[in-house]
Amino acid sequence: MAAANRDGAREATEHLIGLGHERVAIVTGRPGVPCAIERLAGYREAMAAAGLRIDPRWEVCGYFQRDGGLAATRELLGAEPPTAIFTCSDAMAVGVYQALAEHGLRVPDDVSVVGFDDSWAAAHVTPALTTVRQPWPDLGSVALGALLSGEAPQRVELPTTLVVRSSTAPR
Repeated sequence: MAAANRDGAREATEHLIGLGHERVAIVTGRPGVPCAIERLAGYREAMAAAGLRIDPRWEVCGYFQRDGGLAATRELLGAEPPTAIFTCSDAMAVGVYQALAEHGLRVPDDVSVVGFDDSWAAAHVTPALTTVRQPWPDLGSVALGALLSGEAPQRVELPTTLVVRSSTAPR
């Protein structure tokens, strides 16, 4: 059982592109983790479909942790900083907010930010985080049903939903 990670990441990136952002960075999850791989692929697909340059300097690993998001964003704010950052988890987005504030940058006035998960923090940071909602209750129900059925496990992907809040704005 899994959320549609690739689709959710693509939708998040398309949202930022639709707001006029051309320099969109990604803070990725732990290398080798399937959901991190899928989210990076979704980001790359959206950038390529829009004809935007995928700059390797704008793909930085944050290991799905707040401190990782903080360190990754510090790295991103070099010579040509992005105008938008898609993070592969809300926890990393909290670190992104912190790094941007350290550099005197405001969300979303200077940099738009999108997370992934729709954790409790997403609605409670300021400004509230635009994020991709994972279908947590449905994932649990489907997993339990599969377990109780005794059948061989199958890959089931459940849809995600983009939740637009205050952390994104037109460029």
